[in-house]
Amino acid sequence: MKFTQLSLFSVLNTVVNVSFKKDYATICGITKDELVKEFDAELDALAEEKGITKAEAIGEMEAMYDGYHFNSKSEGVFNPYSVINALSEKELKNFWISSGGNHLLSDMLQRFGSKQTEYEGSEVDALSLEESDANATNVILFLYQAGYLTIKDFDGDVYTLGFPNREVRQALYKIVLPNALAKSEEDVTNCTTRIKSALNKTDIETVMNNLKAIIAGTPYSQDNSQKALEERFVFIIKHILYLCKCDLEEERHVSKGRIDLVARHPKCILVCEMKMDDRGGLESAEEQMADRHYADAYKAEPKPVFTVSMEFSTAQREMTAFHVNRVK
Repeated sequence: MKFTQLSLFSVLNTVVNVSFKKDYATICGITKDELVKEFDAELDALAEEKGITKAEAIGEMEAMYDGYHFNSKSEGVFNPYSVINALSEKELKNFWISSGGNHLLSDMLQRFGSKQTEYEGSEVDALSLEESDANATNVILFLYQAGYLTIKDFDGDVYTLGFPNREVRQALYKIVLPNALAKSEEDVTNCTTRIKSALNKTDIETVMNNLKAIIAGTPYSQDNSQKALEERFVFIIKHILYLCKCDLEEERHVSKGRIDLVARHPKCILVCEMKMDDRGGLESAEEQMADRHYADAYKAEPKPVFTVSMEFSTAQREMTAFHVNRVK
């Protein structure tokens, strides 16, 4: 990263910034070829410990720790800190968040960020990104400098940024969600722990009761329109489910419409439809789910599939009802 040059004619004004140069793009990480070649025995040990194939272990490592790009056309690299810890402990968990800097990020998001910003797909002017330094006060530039966002695309004038991997996205929203919910980090962590346990048991009623409880009392904001409230509820639900190891699809197109949210967990699939109470509420969500056969697209899946209808109240600012139905 760059540092502020304090003097016009001396100090650091002659340093060459190689941050965006292709020749240096993989110097700060581990490439996939390097991972497979240099850590062959460790990957075998990880696969054996987890009861999966070596190819599956490499795929999980990619999803969790790969994806950093320091040039738009360069090969992605793995986070070395996370790779070394994962192979040492034979565990695929979030190591990066423990490496420090969380209080600074939390303060930065409180001062300059939105409580429900979607950072994936953020667009930044090329000059702004390339000339930004470690003192940047723009939250997107700060997240790039801190490693939470990386380069996804570049059209010559604008960089598109996004999360490099699952580990980083989970780390960021573990900080963002307590702010969005106006609840303590401990409350959010306890809730996600209960939801993780319930998902592993495919106890979706318990999942929903915990989601309903954590959403209760969603704080007011400057924009309290129905659309803003609906977006806030969706934002909270999907990122809590993401923290609970779900892969998410929003606005999934099927033959007769678009599904609000599909959450894929290793043990089950949740097909979700959400309605505000003054737009038909729970009854309307269930009718739409049935009439448009949303669950049909997932009946061939080998794992259990559940439809989940939800109703939210504009006045009460909470989830007022839900219904879970197992379809296979």
